[in-house]
Amino acid sequence: MPSNIFVQQARVVTAQAKVRPSTIKQELALFDANGNPLSIVAATTTVRGTVKQAAVNADVATADGSDPATTQALANQLKISFNSLQAKLRTAGVLA
Repeated sequence: MPSNIFVQQARVVTAQAKVRPSTIKQELALFDANGNPLSIVAATTTVRGTVKQAAVNADVATADGSDPATTQALANQLKISFNSLQAKLRTAGVLA
């Protein structure tokens, strides 16, 4: 290997303090408590990946408030949408 090329090394330490060296080449190796490699999968609403994906939350389609009645309707719709989003994030494990 030429002397001007540096191969970066990393040590991944598990909760049980097992040390396992790895070479980083634009990827990161992760290991479980037993030293077995972990694979990171794409997140969905049923499979945990890097994060668990939350279900889709519909956009607010209520017109902008231009008088007390439409302003109240918009405020009500925003509250419903916000509460729905919070519930979906809790289900996904993002919020407690």
